[in-house]
Amino acid sequence: MSIIETYYLIDYENVSESDLSCSNKLGPHDHIHIFSTENARKIDIKTLSAFNLSEQHSHMVPAKKQSLDMHLVSYLGYLIGKNNNSKCKYVIVSKDTDYDNIISFLHELSSSVITRQTKIDLTPQKTSSQNSMAGKTIKKTVKGNTTLSKRKVQLNAEIQKAVSAAGGYKKSAINKAASIVVKHYGKENFARNVHNELGATYDDGLDIYKIIKPILNKYSSEIMKK
Repeated sequence: MSIIETYYLIDYENVSESDLSCSNKLGPHDHIHIFSTENARKIDIKTLSAFNLSEQHSHMVPAKKQSLDMHLVSYLGYLIGKNNNSKCKYVIVSKDTDYDNIISFLHELSSSVITRQTKIDLTPQKTSSQNSMAGKTIKKTVKGNTTLSKRKVQLNAEIQKAVSAAGGYKKSAINKAASIVVKHYGKENFARNVHNELGATYDDGLDIYKIIKPILNKYSSEIMKK
């Protein structure tokens, strides 16, 4: 099983030391990049030492309007290009929701798993788009007046069949992948949210996504506004 390298890009102008409190649970496959300006609060040495075995980098950028944001996003693009097709995750740690538009844009350009969190938290996270749309099902209907629940049953069956036919996956993994897809069906950013959660759940989640992408496209296109 391949190991996923996780990169945390911290907007230290927008979070506090308390938001980094889970850092002592990070390990050698976690990479910390702290972006700050000379006007930012100083980080206590205890906070830095709590980053444990993770790789740490500090980036001091000019204290100008949106300077930190632009440097952080530029570096994120650099990391994605540098790591190419490696199995990596990227987490922007910031309370600034403006990053969400950049994340959506980068999702269209690459298959990388990119999320935003308001703090370093190693519990399962919703993606930025899931956070903004949590519980909001789109007011759409399926062609032919087929009920949403019936389409979910059909979708579940098609996903399980496709992943099973690809070979190499346990039944439990197939069922879990199908449940992730069905959970997001009918909601905003259906395919993108499936992409993100599969990538965050499995080492080879993006391989599974490629297998089921034609099915996702079919189900996405058949939904129309009322």
